[in-house]
Amino acid sequence: MSCSGQQAASQGAILKRYIRFLIYVVRNFVIANRRFVRLAPFERGKIPFYDKRTKRFLHVSVRDHIDSITADQVFTDSDYELRFLSRYDELVAFYERTLSQNKTPLIIDCGANIGCSALFFAREFPAAKLVAVEPERNNVEMIRKNCASLNNVIAVNKAVGSTDGLVTIADPHCDNNAFRMTREPDGKGDIPVTSIESLLSDYDQYVPFIIKIDIEGFEEDLFSANTGWLEKFPLMIIETHDWLLPRQANSSNFLKVISATGRDFMHRSANVFSISNTIEM
Repeated sequence: MSCSGQQAASQGAILKRYIRFLIYVVRNFVIANRRFVRLAPFERGKIPFYDKRTKRFLHVSVRDHIDSITADQVFTDSDYELRFLSRYDELVAFYERTLSQNKTPLIIDCGANIGCSALFFAREFPAAKLVAVEPERNNVEMIRKNCASLNNVIAVNKAVGSTDGLVTIADPHCDNNAFRMTREPDGKGDIPVTSIESLLSDYDQYVPFIIKIDIEGFEEDLFSANTGWLEKFPLMIIETHDWLLPRQANSSNFLKVISATGRDFMHRSANVFSISNTIEM
């Protein structure tokens, strides 16, 4: 094929891509249950989203294809949308009652990645204090970039586990959204790990409200001990990772703990939503 032919084919492919994306945008504006509409196809820089519910725009900074997928999971796919829950009104009532008592609800985002989930929850509950915990330092910088306009988000460069200490990244060369933590037998490591109880102690001026957990399989460690924090949160959202770590029964500790709490248990997409039946809503 001549150079002119190759150039024409490339331009045709680009045109087809943009036409497909335009159709996607129009479709998402029409589909009632799609809240956020992505307005640009590129996978680097600032991606604009339009929130049909609030009629406002937001921008998410991404570095590559993986970050772009993460942004779509949180916004386009609404992974953390809570309105499908039959007890959603109770959760909102808890949030509003906490504010009426001149207290601040606390949301802890474990495995905050580049800050998309933190940005989502900060928009949903703007009067809450949000602690975004992420072990990989480059991701933490992205959290700070994406949440720079928000004064209620704190980025914490740590991992989350059952006890305080140190951990290492099992595969430092994996994708931005797939870093897995591991504890060395000698307890050494280069990343500090904090327990949930330690986080609650650090931010004890706030009232536990929501905890979101997506820590790429390290939930096996998190739920191995010191799990009393669970019943302090009206809502827990967790992604388990048996699909990522087959034949390891990675979710067994989580299942043992959650089955003993008597909490409501719902599954949607990749996440489990667990609501307390002991906290007064």
